[in-house]
Amino acid sequence: MSTRYIAYVDGQQVELLIHPHGALDVDGHPVEVHLEHIANETIYSLIIEHHSYEVYAEYLQEGRWVILVDGERHEVVVEDERMQRLKQLGGGAAKPVGDVQIKAPMPGLIVKVPVQEGQQVTAHEAVIILEAMKMENEIRTPVDGVVKSILVKPGQAVDQNEILVVLGPP
Repeated sequence: MSTRYIAYVDGQQVELLIHPHGALDVDGHPVEVHLEHIANETIYSLIIEHHSYEVYAEYLQEGRWVILVDGERHEVVVEDERMQRLKQLGGGAAKPVGDVQIKAPMPGLIVKVPVQEGQQVTAHEAVIILEAMKMENEIRTPVDGVVKSILVKPGQAVDQNEILVVLGPP
């Protein structure tokens, strides 16, 4: 039996159907995909239709992921059929309440901090530019809010999961 998922990639809905033998349909179209784990628990080699990508994947919570594909950062939420039914009934995962911590998805060097404390930001707005693996990555806020504190400065080296920015409610 095939398993159906709904994924929201940067807010855009995608329907995934995974067949028992590993084949994948994306929005009703078959797609040739091969995923191979290559380093620690978060780095993968992804081949889609004969195009190769290096992927960093960090699971946050409740089906939420941060995915970097060749240095481009994406916020992804994946729902299985059970979660979809709960949402239809008015249930499902609770929305975050209170402060939101934005963490470094990988070790790197802070290049730029394009926001200031007290500044209002909207979901998906860049709050940090992080150089990692010789690429500049925009670290974006997942929610609307107010920049409560900035814990890093340009030129500073950071570790994976180090808190960079704290947002308060809008």
